[in-house]
Formats: sequence, structure tokens, C-alpha cells
Amino acid sequence: MGHFKNKARKCRSCKATWTAHEEKTSDVNIAIQLVHRAYRDEYDVALVMTADSDLCPAIDLVAVNFPDKDIVVVTPPGRYNIAREIRAKVEVKKIKEKHLVNNLLPKDVYDNGVLVASRPSKYAP
Repeated sequence: MGHFKNKARKCRSCKATWTAHEEKTSDVNIAIQLVHRAYRDEYDVALVMTADSDLCPAIDLVAVNFPDKDIVVVTPPGRYNIAREIRAKVEVKKIKEKHLVNNLLPKDVYDNGVLVASRPSKYAP
């Protein structure tokens, strides 16, 4: 898992300021796991949901050292076109918003009668 860092932003036109949140280290963590699990022979095909070209070095490392392993990238809705660098390296598939909506977890997830997770209301179908 990555984390979010607060980052001050300012509109160049109206000079309004606000605090935005910038995701950090998720791409690095995915890259490390992709390589680590290849070395441990824990997958034959890895499905990675991203459009982030920062994963290209890890994809290249796996391709060189484990030519029998496949990596398939699935881009989030509306991100396929920005994944040009990744598309040049591996098979890339699109996921559409309807796919996400049709495959949401239930509102509440229980384990032995104990609530372990709840879907945020903004993701309600």
C-alpha cells in the first residue's frame, strides 16, 4: 500500500489555493512485488491495474529474467491512451466503468459475523 501526501496547489488564473493529495510509493510497491513474486515463482501471469509508466523498468526486468512469465496490464477507466509506454511492452486491456460497477463488493463484508470492511457510499451503484 502507498500513502497520500498533502501538497499545496494554486490556480494560475485566479490565484485560489487549496490542499491536494498526492499518492506516493504505490507504483514502487507494485514494482517490487512484481519482481519479488517472479523470483519466488508465485505467478505465471500477473494482472496489473495501472497506466503508470513508472512500472516499465520492473516489467522489463521480469521480461529479461523470466521470459516464460506474462504480464498483462489492465488500465483503469479513461486511462488507456496515456499508457503508451506500457502498451509498447506488454499486452494492455481496458477496464470500463461498467465493469467496476458490475463487480463491486457488497456494501458490508463480514468474517465470522464481524464487520471487516465497508464500501464507501460514493461507490454505491
